[in-house]
Amino acid sequence: QRLIQTLGEDPAVEEIASQVSADLAGAVASQVGSQLTASLTSAVSGALASSLEASVGGAMTQMMTSLQTQIATQLRTAMEGLATSLASAVSLDGSAFAQAFQPTMDQDDLAALLATLMTTTVPTYEGNLASLGWADESRPSQIDIYPTSFADKDAVKTILDDYNAWATEAGQDAKVVTYTDLVGTLMSSVTRIVNIITWMLIAFVAISLVVSSIMIAIITYISVLERKKEIGILRAIGASKSDVRHVFNAETIIEGLIAGLMGVGITLLISVPANAFVQARFNVYPIAHLPVSAGV
Repeated sequence: QRLIQTLGEDPAVEEIASQVSADLAGAVASQVGSQLTASLTSAVSGALASSLEASVGGAMTQMMTSLQTQIATQLRTAMEGLATSLASAVSLDGSAFAQAFQPTMDQDDLAALLATLMTTTVPTYEGNLASLGWADESRPSQIDIYPTSFADKDAVKTILDDYNAWATEAGQDAKVVTYTDLVGTLMSSVTRIVNIITWMLIAFVAISLVVSSIMIAIITYISVLERKKEIGILRAIGASKSDVRHVFNAETIIEGLIAGLMGVGITLLISVPANAFVQARFNVYPIAHLPVSAGV
């Protein structure tokens, strides 16, 4: 407008001004229209998407909930009907069912079968032979010797000791035989126990002898005190002190000898029925005997 006023009323200028105004108006309208179109399109698309998402989500949730409830109800009804049908369709006769199974294995066989089923080791031919005690005669690992008497046992032990001594002297330590004398070990233990009991009995006997000696001395002393008159008569008729002492010592020795003979005799008499009873009951003879040295 100012350009027109400045240049005057020129038709060319007016035409140019009109053309410029039209171009500006078209450009502005185009820019504004495109921006409005983009804004409106974005707003309308967002609103439609949110609305559709909410509507479709609610409808799907409601539909799935309803469908799940209907399926659960139908399954529950079908299972209840199936359980009732099975209970009424199957019937068993207890006696016939019990008679149908008749095991042929006893308790030991059943236990062996269960042990076999529970083990994780695969049985082999060599393992079964080893379990049954099979051994190769050319490669013995152990030999059991059963002597019939103690003399035979000592003879076998002597042979083994001589062989081991020869192998050691020859420098062949690999051929040395290692053996275990079970009977000897057992008998050594029994002998040790018997020796302990014997020494205990000897101690008791020694104590008894000491007590008996004291009692004999006391009895002799009391006898001397009670027989003072007899001692006086003996002294009056000419007996010396040694003669009186010999009289009392002889009496004491005779009493001790009689007591010892009675003890030995009673022991011998008791040992006869004791040995007979043990031999008849346990086939062992003799179990009790009195050596001559012990009797003396």
